[in-house]
Amino acid sequence: MTQIPKKLNKCPLVDVIFEIRFNPIVPQEVVFPMIYNQISNDFGKIESLPISQMPAQIRDNDPNLEFAPHFRLRNKQNVNHILQIGPKVVVWSSSPVYTGWENFRAYTALLLSKVIRSNVFNSIIRIGFRATNFFEGTNIFENKLKAEIMLGGDEIEYRQTMLRTEIVKGEFHSTVQILNDAQVNLPSANKTGSLIDIDTFCMPVESSTDDIESKLDRAHDIEKKIFFSLLKEEFLNILDPIY
Repeated sequence: MTQIPKKLNKCPLVDVIFEIRFNPIVPQEVVFPMIYNQISNDFGKIESLPISQMPAQIRDNDPNLEFAPHFRLRNKQNVNHILQIGPKVVVWSSSPVYTGWENFRAYTALLLSKVIRSNVFNSIIRIGFRATNFFEGTNIFENKLKAEIMLGGDEIEYRQTMLRTEIVKGEFHSTVQILNDAQVNLPSANKTGSLIDIDTFCMPVESSTDDIESKLDRAHDIEKKIFFSLLKEEFLNILDPIY
């Protein structure tokens, strides 16, 4: 069994997301102001996202936009902590700097109770925890992963390769995507390298704070185990793990 590090000193995480999708019980246009009334003291100015300018008829008829956030806010205490809100979704994220699970968990827990207190929903369709790891200038498939892709009995050359699969553990599903020719827009510059992106989710979920937090903890645990199970020991050691 793979030993799970407590943390990596050379942490490759560039984006961590906790998302709740729900069925609103109020008109969609008042979801944001009702949630904002609960969390306004924690955040700075409101940033409207491009989708908020689209006609409602177009948004409502496009399933790809149904759960898209319309507004973004940055936390006053930590600018890497971002909250995005849409008519059917709330997204907590930490980007581009991830300050660790305990810090992120405390941030989500504080705001979760306030979001629930807004009373904009009474049923949750889906919760998900997504972690995106970026390895600059690295081909992740070259002797770094416990994975081989064969075609015609021969291992491929891994040029511009993307692997996508789904792993099921009980009520949780994890969509795992691995790319070796990805571009990431970081504050310093656009970077090219490899990505390991894991989205772990379950549905539906009780709308109580305790149940949501329990599901978040479980999703994080599953995501972490999958990530470390993918890496060869030699590559993991380069990331300077602490056990």
